[in-house]
Amino acid sequence: MTHDIKVSPNELKAVLAGARTVTRSSGDRPDFGLGDLISLLEYDGRPARFTGRHIVARVVGVAVTQRYGETCITFGEPIEDRP
Repeated sequence: MTHDIKVSPNELKAVLAGARTVTRSSGDRPDFGLGDLISLLEYDGRPARFTGRHIVARVVGVAVTQRYGETCITFGEPIEDRP
């Protein structure tokens, strides 16, 4: 299964640099599983639009936080990127 997640330009830059391997999603999407794919879609809030840049990576860890209702997703090396 592939999941789309919006990320900021700074977050995508950190992933491309290898400095970030974790992202989070709201708790209303608890269906992430090990081995799934995530597509990190760059979203620029000014103006509000998707830029077309994205990275696809495989999920290697999932943790649901009870306190904040978020899902933390750890991912491996990018499989595909469209800078």
